[in-house]
Amino acid sequence: MSRRYFFYLTLLWSCIALFLNGCGQATNGAPGEDNSDSAATKPATLTEVRKAVDWLTFPKPDNAVWEETSMINTNYWVPGTLDNAVVYYRKTMGEQGWRELPKTNPEAQPNKYRSLSFTKDEFLVEAFLEGGRQSVKVNLRNCGNTSARRLPKPADAKVTGEGRVAAVFTTELKPADVAAFCQKEFPALGWRSTPVLGAANYAKAGMSKVRFVQNAMQCEATSQINKEGQTEVIYHAAIRDTFEPAMVFANLPAKELAKPATTDEMLNMLDTRKLPRLGELDANVNTGLRIEYETKSGVDQAVVFYRNTLGDLGWKLTLPMIDLLDRGELRFEKEGHFVLVEIRPREDAGFVVISLTNHGNVDSRQLPYPPGTEIELTPHMNSLYTGNKFTALTPELGTNAEESIAAFYREELSKLGWKETERKELIFHQNGGFVRFYVGTTVAGQTPVNVSVGRVED
Repeated sequence: MSRRYFFYLTLLWSCIALFLNGCGQATNGAPGEDNSDSAATKPATLTEVRKAVDWLTFPKPDNAVWEETSMINTNYWVPGTLDNAVVYYRKTMGEQGWRELPKTNPEAQPNKYRSLSFTKDEFLVEAFLEGGRQSVKVNLRNCGNTSARRLPKPADAKVTGEGRVAAVFTTELKPADVAAFCQKEFPALGWRSTPVLGAANYAKAGMSKVRFVQNAMQCEATSQINKEGQTEVIYHAAIRDTFEPAMVFANLPAKELAKPATTDEMLNMLDTRKLPRLGELDANVNTGLRIEYETKSGVDQAVVFYRNTLGDLGWKLTLPMIDLLDRGELRFEKEGHFVLVEIRPREDAGFVVISLTNHGNVDSRQLPYPPGTEIELTPHMNSLYTGNKFTALTPELGTNAEESIAAFYREELSKLGWKETERKELIFHQNGGFVRFYVGTTVAGQTPVNVSVGRVED
């Protein structure tokens, strides 16, 4: 666990130069300074983030391939040169109402990559374009509306780099004192402190890391002693990866945890036995709720086929989606029901395995959650890969998180008609559907929990 977080920290530190190299970078009074961000700007809500830009529908070149898209960012490849890509995104972003921010420094390696920054309603979008021999890797990221350079700093801070995404400065304060400063100043501006996984390991290494959230935004402040003996601090502002459950459905029609649909109700929504499929090969599995078969079509062809097939039946594609060379994952929703399509090449080349599963109408985001919980946005559909994870703050649950979480769900789910199975695992059944909880190890006041929702028949 600690290695993962130190790897992330190292990666973040190495990316600071890129964030600050022309990406809306400016120091106070510098020519070309972007003054569109304000210290008074309230961090965006999740609803505002979603409205700012929808990468699923945002224009992209017709010949884009190998796409991976979430609420925050989209990645794909397009044929052509870096110069052509720059022209396209300047034009496209402008047509969508985004204003390009001036660059204060030239690109370090303009023949290898280009970076562009755009703003609209105080939101920032970063475009990173990486050139290949005959194509360009495109990354577009919504960075939200919080400016790292506007966040409070110690009185003796000497800024070495400032931008909307990241700010770097040195101070004579020790890392622990920087954390204490942030714990005092950030809440005064409406930010709420949250526990940080791996905090103890950071402290052992002489570093400190604190995290603050407000609405849909977060800021992490990481401090360490540099080779000159000063404390070097990074503020990194971004849209959160996880949210309070109440935020997920904010400003949407009130929703409660649905009573699991019966098999007949699910088949009425989508019967896999009645769906067309690619190729002529027989299905390995086809129960009506799930189909698995092989085809000689490629991953990209299968993705297009199911986007069209399910779209014609009224199923809406939802995020995140994956359409890569070696795999595809598509999630669809209709009237509160969920379908997952997974596409994988078989180990022996020449065939692609397609699995389509009707997961019913239980959305784990609508479960009751313990106080202090944060969850992912993805609808959960019985897969450890796509499964929701939430963290529960143990001070509000007691000293034994596993027992506390089990007690919480025994009480709350029983009110909703779910019955616990007589097994060692924490599983509840209703109408042939189940909810399963895997409780991880508590670290730094957080307990990771994986939720699996599915059918007994699955």
